[in-house]
Amino acid sequence: MERELSLHVPAAVKAGVAKAMRAQKARQITLRALYFDTPSRALARAGIALRVRREGRRWIQTLKAPGGDPLSRTELNHVRQQGALDLSLYDEEPLAGFFARLDEPLELRYETRVLRRVLLVERADAVIEIAHDDGAIHSRGWSLPVSEVEFELVSGSMDAVFEMGREWLVRYGLILETRSKAERGDRLATLAPKFPEPGALSLDDDSAPPAALFPARRAARVRLSPGMTAAQGYAACAGECLLQVAANAAFLAGVDTAGAEDDRQAAYVHQLRVGIRRLRSCWKLFEDMAPAVQPAAEQALKTYFGLLGEARNQDVIRLHIEPMLRKAGMPEGAAPAASPGDSATALMRATAGGVEFQSMLLSLLQHLVSVADANKSPAPKGGKRKAAKSAGSPELAALIRQRLDNRWTRILKQGRRFNELSVDQQHAVRKRIKSIRYGLDFGSSLLPRHETEALAAALTHIQDVLGDLNDFYVAEEYYQGLDKGSPAPWFAIGWLRAMQAHQVELAQAVFEQLHAARRKRRKKTSA
Repeated sequence: MERELSLHVPAAVKAGVAKAMRAQKARQITLRALYFDTPSRALARAGIALRVRREGRRWIQTLKAPGGDPLSRTELNHVRQQGALDLSLYDEEPLAGFFARLDEPLELRYETRVLRRVLLVERADAVIEIAHDDGAIHSRGWSLPVSEVEFELVSGSMDAVFEMGREWLVRYGLILETRSKAERGDRLATLAPKFPEPGALSLDDDSAPPAALFPARRAARVRLSPGMTAAQGYAACAGECLLQVAANAAFLAGVDTAGAEDDRQAAYVHQLRVGIRRLRSCWKLFEDMAPAVQPAAEQALKTYFGLLGEARNQDVIRLHIEPMLRKAGMPEGAAPAASPGDSATALMRATAGGVEFQSMLLSLLQHLVSVADANKSPAPKGGKRKAAKSAGSPELAALIRQRLDNRWTRILKQGRRFNELSVDQQHAVRKRIKSIRYGLDFGSSLLPRHETEALAAALTHIQDVLGDLNDFYVAEEYYQGLDKGSPAPWFAIGWLRAMQAHQVELAQAVFEQLHAARRKRRKKTSA
């Protein structure tokens, strides 16, 4: 099992990191790794990376698969005499069946060439390998730079890894990197141009891929198993949320995305906020059922969420509201909303890659790893590992279902008088709907499909209605703040208020429909 923490090294501090490694007499080695997969990416889709790497004068074949937390991977290494791939090495492994079922041949998809500086450091009761990689990933004419520091636990506690990683992050302004080289290489190979003849261009001819190579990292489905404890379920859900947050924060900070278009930058901000909201919803869903994060970290995340909201609001007005207003006939004269190059969004980019925000992400990751370690299922005699249950605790599915049902009941009760609520109260209802939607996503693998699909459809519909309403409120506030010397702001305010009234009526009608449908289902169930 490999456990390592990876931090991206920005170009501005690369020389300083290299100097620090040399000062500590780090060993230097040249690495060339060849990564294999099928044309349809069967291994990548399963979370598996398969490579043959030359380390100095020897070759090592390595297979990596997902582990029990965001920093852990199962790793199988075999020393080879040459660089050719040998699948017979896995004939006795559990993955033998996986390779036997592949209906396409494996092919070379991409390769990495890096200069690695390595040193071993002892700290308290831990031994940590620090590796600074500087090089690139190559695939059919495109290349991505590799610049990262990895802290791999050799022995001892993961707390020592986080302590050391935090020191380096603060000293050099590093950025948490939750994507492996294999993930980045797979994306590069998937979109890289295909030349008529293999090897038509040498590595020296490689060029940078477009900034649009990496889309915003969206939410992924969490699969919980019935035997999980609440703490294990929490670690799985919160871990996925944090991966979404960390990836989009890195993208927003410019890792692999320098020069991305305005709409792509807006997507990073939006999905970063989605990830934060999902994580906070996860905390609420598992409240009192799993170890809580430190209040300071929770408050800090809430603060950053609000700051990101300012940039997101500008994006909504600029990319969504303004085109609608102009189509509706708004005269010229209203100042356009700020573009991503302006102060608010520029601040968000600096914030996403800043030491304070990245240190907070590192603390949240440490929290999740500690929860996962404390709640690992014990391996009983006989070798097979079974999911542990807390003595006398209700099933995880029942706990999630009860909490979601109670929240949905309260939301429908408020929704029946939605048109009587203040703007702030309406916004609170919208936030609760998002929270229950994310909670439903977390527990969907444990709940009856017909129930989750019906509720998800209802939540999506009302969430869209309230989302548009919120955008109209945000836009009115923006146009209220403009100079009223031209007719354009007045036109915008009038149009937006009319749209708000329409959306409130629509939301009221939808809530009435949802309440009636719920009452009908309950009568049918009790009959």
